[in-house]
Amino acid sequence: MEDVSRWWVNMNRRLPKRHRTWTKLKKSLLRRYGEREDKSAAEWRVSMRPMMPGEMYADFAAGLRDVVGRNNVSGRVLLALYYRCLDKATRKLVRQELRAETLEGAVDKSTEIDDPMDNVAQGMMNIGLPWATVPRPYLIPMVGTTGQTIPGIGGMGLSSGMLNNASTNGGTITRKDMEHVALSTNPQCV
Repeated sequence: MEDVSRWWVNMNRRLPKRHRTWTKLKKSLLRRYGEREDKSAAEWRVSMRPMMPGEMYADFAAGLRDVVGRNNVSGRVLLALYYRCLDKATRKLVRQELRAETLEGAVDKSTEIDDPMDNVAQGMMNIGLPWATVPRPYLIPMVGTTGQTIPGIGGMGLSSGMLNNASTNGGTITRKDMEHVALSTNPQCV
């Protein structure tokens, strides 16, 4: 740190008085000690940044901006990766008419479409009720009022035994153990 201060004092002595400002100091320090600009490396870092399960859209966009750093990465690159990391239904809705030109516009539109405040699964976990959260769709038996849940189901590929809620045994109708099947379109349920 002493080398930096000594360097700035020596440089400051050579500058005219009008150039001895904090802005000039910041620019000089970044030029001398800051990260070198490398656009291709920044674009690679952006492409390697995944959207974490449960991460809010605004947090993901801020993370993309942080990964870029001082480099001049185009907004189209950020927007393309943002669209790629959205789930299929939200992506289709966000890319409809009046398509967002900027990353911030896409974040606003996707938050409006898939508002985390309206998320049932997150609300159930917050109040302590059981809710399955898994990255892939498969049947999970659960104890509690929710029955059995199939998180992230993409289609109704359920067996006919699961779809029929009642069965007949000798003329009497009996209900099966599984009374409800909850279908979730959000694979992370967050």
